[in-house]
Amino acid sequence: MTRADKYPDQAEADMNRLQEEARVADDAKDEAVARAEELERQIDSAFIAGDHALVETLQDQHQQAEIEIDNTKREFESVMDQVGNSQRFWYEEEDDDDDED
Repeated sequence: MTRADKYPDQAEADMNRLQEEARVADDAKDEAVARAEELERQIDSAFIAGDHALVETLQDQHQQAEIEIDNTKREFESVMDQVGNSQRFWYEEEDDDDDED
């Protein structure tokens, strides 16, 4: 991590990169949730239509979508933790030996 008071341009670039990673991870999470919701609608329609083979196939896909949701949530949380750590580091006091006179 780069300190903002020492290297502001680099610190800002680092933060922008992390924020972009967070945006991408959040978008992936939202897409996974939307995919699971669409599969739920398809499962309901197939069940009503009596197509049990399709229901089973869609349920397998839904199970994979739920795994994807969990993975994307963990990725998003990880990136957000990095953003938080970076923000804290920006302003931490340095323990300089020179200051201990």
